[in-house]
Amino acid sequence: MICEINESLNDENDTDQYHFFFLNGYVSRIKNDDRIFYPACMSENCRRKVTEDSAGFRCEHCGKQFLTYLPTYMITAKISDFTESIYVNFAREHGTALMGKLTISFLPRSPFFELSLIDSYYCCFRHESGRIQRV
Repeated sequence: MICEINESLNDENDTDQYHFFFLNGYVSRIKNDDRIFYPACMSENCRRKVTEDSAGFRCEHCGKQFLTYLPTYMITAKISDFTESIYVNFAREHGTALMGKLTISFLPRSPFFELSLIDSYYCCFRHESGRIQRV
């Protein structure tokens, strides 16, 4: 239950930096902003954020230069159960599993890209009784 997770996370005696929990709940909200994905390094072992420069995209972490980037999910979603709610981050393949769509279709240089694609994609989710369901 989420109330137990919140109690564990708020425990002052807990010094662990990482926590793993299993829960049964539903996504009640997906934070829809311009940061649903980020431009990531194309290197398989890196996947850090890249910055655009005159020659393309540069990864400060591994130092490599690319002509394009890999759009990578970083989604914040509100997960609820019958006790409480908690915000959870879904990165990379976990974001893909949550959204049911690869980020490559959101890439402006992709042949599948349309200007209003992200907004229209959110229209395929419908709200029922406070729950979000994918149609």
